[in-house]
Amino acid sequence: MDASETCRAQNAAVPEIQVFRVTLKTDAVQDDVLRAIDRAIPFPILFELEQDGQIQIAAAHKRPSEADAGKWVLSDYLRSDRLPIDTPRSPLPVALNLGVLYEQILTALMPIVPQTAESLSARMDRTHALKTKEREISQLKSRLKRETQFNIKMTLHGQLREAQADFEHLKKPE
Repeated sequence: MDASETCRAQNAAVPEIQVFRVTLKTDAVQDDVLRAIDRAIPFPILFELEQDGQIQIAAAHKRPSEADAGKWVLSDYLRSDRLPIDTPRSPLPVALNLGVLYEQILTALMPIVPQTAESLSARMDRTHALKTKEREISQLKSRLKRETQFNIKMTLHGQLREAQADFEHLKKPE
C-alpha cells in the first residue's frame, strides 16, 4: 500500500470522531457502560469523564470489523490521569486526516513509549500485554504476602523479579 492508499483507508475507517462528556455521580464508571455506548454509535468516541472538579479522558481503539463491515471492534479502554477541570486543554496534534488524528490521540493515552515504525495495532497489543503483566505482578505480590513457607517465598520472589523485568521491557522502546 502506498501513502495515498493508506491515507484513504484511514479516512474511510474514521469518518468522524465523537466527543462525549459524561458527568459521574459515583467514583468511577465501568468499562462495560462505556462499551455499551461505544457499540451504539458507529464512530470512534472520546469520553470526557467529569467528577468532583476533575476530568479524565477515556477511549478505546475502535475500528471496522474485517469480517462484517457493519460492525466495529473495540479494544480495552485507555485512560488519562485525572486532572483538575480548569486545566488548560492542550492543542490537538497536527494531522492530515481524522484517522491520523485519532491514532495520535490514542497514542497520547497509552502508558508506553511508541517504538519507531510501530503500528497502532502493535502498540495496542503491547499496551494490553503491559496491563496483563501489571495484574500478574499484583497477584504475585499478594501471594508473596500470604505465603509462610520459605522455599515457596523464594520461588515467588524469582517469579516476581522475572515479571517485573518483563514489565520494564514492555514499557521501554527497543
